[in-house]
Amino acid sequence: MAVTLQYIAERPTPLDPEELSRVARLVEQGNAGAPDGAPRLVPDTDLPEAVVLRGRTELPVHPLHALTSLLHWCATLTELRRAVPDAWWSVRLDREQVPWDDATGYAVPGMDDPELLAALR
Repeated sequence: MAVTLQYIAERPTPLDPEELSRVARLVEQGNAGAPDGAPRLVPDTDLPEAVVLRGRTELPVHPLHALTSLLHWCATLTELRRAVPDAWWSVRLDREQVPWDDATGYAVPGMDDPELLAALR
């Protein structure tokens, strides 16, 4: 069963042209650098008022591929949040909130543990 990584960013004002360009570039770079076989990040285009970004991707079923995809997408979403810092952000892995840290960004605790990565290979 696939796990979904979803995000939403809200604020009262829409993204300005510079922000839209930066966000599009970051999404494009994230998709271009995605691990082989990983589904792409697909931003929604029909957004309700006050929602400036929203989208999702599914993680691969294989645990190692899911973990490498999660690492990649957390890094991409960290860059997106830093590009639109004045919005309220939520990133969820299915129903669980992905924690935010101002210094390191989005990360699921333990997801970059070298022993875990070695065990999954």
